[in-house]
Amino acid sequence: MLSVEVAHDRLPSEKTFLPAPVSFALPRIKSIPRRTVQFLVPSFLSRNDSQLQAVARPTDFLDGLRGYAAFAVFLYHFIMPEHPNAHFGYGGDNPKNKGTKDHFITQLPVIRLVFTGQACVFLFFVISGVSISLKPVSLVRAQCFPELLDALASATFRRACRLYLPCLAALLLVLIFDCGRGFDHAHRLQQDWPFPGHSIAVPQKYNTTTEVIADWTSFVFHWADPLQQTKYPTDMPYSSQLWTIPVEFRCSLISFVSILGLARTRSTVRIGILIAMAVFFHLKRHPETPLFLAGTVLAELFLIRLEKNVDSTGHQECRSEKSRNTAMFALGLLLLSYPRKGGDRAVFSAPLFKIAALIVGDQGKFPLYFWTTIGAVIVVYSVSCSPSLQRLFITPLGRYLGKISFALYLVHQAMIVVFGYRNILFWWSVTGKETTMHLRIRQDSFSNKAEIAEINAQLELSPLERAQAVQRRRLWLGFHLLSFPLLAYYTLVIWELCDRDAAAERAREAEFAKWAATPAGQQFLRDEEGIFY
Repeated sequence: MLSVEVAHDRLPSEKTFLPAPVSFALPRIKSIPRRTVQFLVPSFLSRNDSQLQAVARPTDFLDGLRGYAAFAVFLYHFIMPEHPNAHFGYGGDNPKNKGTKDHFITQLPVIRLVFTGQACVFLFFVISGVSISLKPVSLVRAQCFPELLDALASATFRRACRLYLPCLAALLLVLIFDCGRGFDHAHRLQQDWPFPGHSIAVPQKYNTTTEVIADWTSFVFHWADPLQQTKYPTDMPYSSQLWTIPVEFRCSLISFVSILGLARTRSTVRIGILIAMAVFFHLKRHPETPLFLAGTVLAELFLIRLEKNVDSTGHQECRSEKSRNTAMFALGLLLLSYPRKGGDRAVFSAPLFKIAALIVGDQGKFPLYFWTTIGAVIVVYSVSCSPSLQRLFITPLGRYLGKISFALYLVHQAMIVVFGYRNILFWWSVTGKETTMHLRIRQDSFSNKAEIAEINAQLELSPLERAQAVQRRRLWLGFHLLSFPLLAYYTLVIWELCDRDAAAERAREAEFAKWAATPAGQQFLRDEEGIFY
């Protein structure tokens, strides 16, 4: 390294007041490839990553759980357009696929959670409820009511910044990409959609940049409203996964108001009222609010356990506690695995459907939301109680995914639309796609008897043709397994480029909050070291 020092002429009396010499590092040309490789290596594989070697916090397992859930959402959006049958539970027997039984191993409970997006979004809501409640609830328990008011004021202001500002930046990148005709390939695909599942919403094609900007502005204005009814992916052409952000902000405000309103009550009364509110909203078919309120309850229970173990060197689970927590964790995963479609017919979910139908009715997705809401709460609670289960989520990979979870959640949709589909089509051009499964799916889409007869003839394969089809399928799966990690890694590199220094980002948010606050609020923010997601 070449070092250039700027010297200062100082008088003896000025030694205390003048700044220290400033050094500027000029990198050598030979170090550029090495630095490039270091940048491209994910942080969890780097031995010198200071953030991963930092002192462990009691809530690190929440980051790991959130990271794995975010990755599952990414996988869900990647494979569902091509494998819509994954929505059905084991034995659900999709009526559209005549002659095809839904008896795939990937449709079994727990295994299906690897690509179940809706259940993982519910996990997000519970984890967010815990994260935003830890600091205020700890102040409530310490009876620091003036500090509680300051903390809630700061949390409310910074919560909006934390949720909306990164999303606006991501949406702005999508707008720039759209103005540069980056979605033209996706528009052509929608005209002749090659996959058996539904297409992911993409921005409408306009002739002029002015029309694109006007449509984007209208979308952002509608999307940012937290009081609107829940948005659906079909209403979110620029980033369909961002429907959760206004929901998060609205439910965060409900949690903050609940904490403030119940601050003067006893712990048991406060927990009882919060549970009653969560059950009420749950029965009224509002799944998001109960998850946040449940997160607030779990935060207080977690703090109670920490207070009981504060004098001990560490809580060690006895065998009975470990068995109880593991059984609860398994139950939560089973309930989270309730299938999005065919739950009334699937082998493992049919009894659950009958119970939910008696409580919330059997219409629409109410049985699905009923059980996945309960399952998400049980999973987070069981992990928070069990040090042995927490170790599953505080590995270097889990902590790394936790750090990048929000950024990965923001950018993965655009990456899939722009690059993911191109990869799949490329491998199809190499291996072919007309396996018996795709032919059966196509069969249901035709009404012409001659076309159906032609497909039926194709289904009657000779042994050699069947072996060739199996070989093509294996090749396609191999290339698919290769393209998915590459696409995932590409999104991780984007996070490394834009959002790697999370501490610096929080510092910028704090500086903005200080700039907007009153003098008293600025003093509080200088002293605050809370944990907010």
